[in-house]
Amino acid sequence: MPARWFRRRPQGLEAPTEYLFVDERRLDSYVEQIAGPVAFDTIPTYKASLSLTGPGVEVSRESRARDFTQHEKIETLLSHLERGDLVKLGRPGETFEPESGFRMETCTAARALLPPAPGSLALWISDQPEQPPSPDAHRPIGRLYLIEDFRGDDLDGAEHIAASGWTALQMLLHDHDENARTAIEDSPLRGVADADFATRPLELIADLDGRIASPRRIRTLYRVRDTFVEEHADFAPVTIGYPIFVAAA
Repeated sequence: MPARWFRRRPQGLEAPTEYLFVDERRLDSYVEQIAGPVAFDTIPTYKASLSLTGPGVEVSRESRARDFTQHEKIETLLSHLERGDLVKLGRPGETFEPESGFRMETCTAARALLPPAPGSLALWISDQPEQPPSPDAHRPIGRLYLIEDFRGDDLDGAEHIAASGWTALQMLLHDHDENARTAIEDSPLRGVADADFATRPLELIADLDGRIASPRRIRTLYRVRDTFVEEHADFAPVTIGYPIFVAAA
């Protein structure tokens, strides 16, 4: 192989981001509010000229509109949230913790497709967060459930406290869309015991013919839809949200 293929990568360059999921509908809505529907590039233009002193070249610049790329939309949203202190890092550690609505987190999660219709409803499930609990925490931080393509209204933080993770998740899945409601009503998951789902959600979904991808490390921006304590898992605070994007970390 040519020696140039083994050149050391210059410092300061980052590898391209692998996006595993993007909520295009919400992302477009947010970016239009922040930066408008299109981006503008400044393009140099050149024009030949002829004068008494001889030929020359006139250089000018003009702006041309174009659509934002997906990556530009995500970077625009992240920059806006960071400048306005509108996003918090990590998973909520308490159910009554003040919420910004947006959370940025790096964790290990598995993607699950709920039966009986693969592709109709997808969840990302993460067990323990990477962040350590605060010194004054009374219990470990619980699981994170992220619902792809959630169609419910945006909420700034949790609306209520539930005693059961599966009960809360069922309620949110019914708000997802018509396909999700049909999937839950026709699925054997409808009769699942709360304790089983609280202690082994991935295994339970797999036992019921759901599809589970291998866990992988991800970076995600999500909005918190609900937080509660899970009575079947040592009353650990659990978070349910919907991702704006999920990327490989």
